[in-house]
Amino acid sequence: MPKGQKIRHTPNFTNVSTVVFDVGDTLFDATALMESALRRTATLMKRRRLVEDSCKFCRIYLKIDRQIIGPAVNHLFSGLEILERVWDALELVPSPASLGTFLNVYRDFVRQGIRRDNGLIAIFKKLRRTGHRIAVLTDGSTEEQLEQLVRLGVVQHLDLIVTSQQVGVEKPCRQMFDFLLSSLAISARESVMIGNDVERDILGAKAVGMRTILVTAYSHRQNKQSLAAADFVVKHVKSVADVLLDR
Repeated sequence: MPKGQKIRHTPNFTNVSTVVFDVGDTLFDATALMESALRRTATLMKRRRLVEDSCKFCRIYLKIDRQIIGPAVNHLFSGLEILERVWDALELVPSPASLGTFLNVYRDFVRQGIRRDNGLIAIFKKLRRTGHRIAVLTDGSTEEQLEQLVRLGVVQHLDLIVTSQQVGVEKPCRQMFDFLLSSLAISARESVMIGNDVERDILGAKAVGMRTILVTAYSHRQNKQSLAAADFVVKHVKSVADVLLDR
């Protein structure tokens, strides 16, 4: 039996030709990385007297980051749209020195945290050897997502990358999933969506007829009812190949 967190009998994945992955909090713990990079950056900025209270800065930043939505918003790597609202909320003057320092230091910490993942690469190679195509369907800016995939070492194993910036809407909008399926020229039943977010990844995919696998390792607010929405549940994405190839 494959290793995984099962909630029911394994569904039949025998006719799946394409495996579709979300990126952040599915392939790696993006939320933890973001919060760690933010804390380290705020501490450094306080030392340089660019902010007064590093804890308050982090709290306001995270609140505003959650409020800002849009298909091209760069959440993990941050951006001026987020920072300008943070500075305004803290009644700080958004000088080139303070904004530039934040972006330079914060992004360095983020990049240091996204490393080549040989275990993940092995899973992608295994899926390719068994005849599966691999795609990515993710919210965020195209540049941001490409850099993450390059740093993880998996970009060369992908057949297609679709981002919300490219389509102009975010998951769970149907257009995201329809665009992916149309680009691959496959039916929904030939594909399986792998993601961590029940609403965006699982329910969005099921609405168009795709099968789904929920990854829980990097999600912190799931409950039994939300888990039941997926066709299958695993703790870690590295269990996915075993589930799909279990005959």
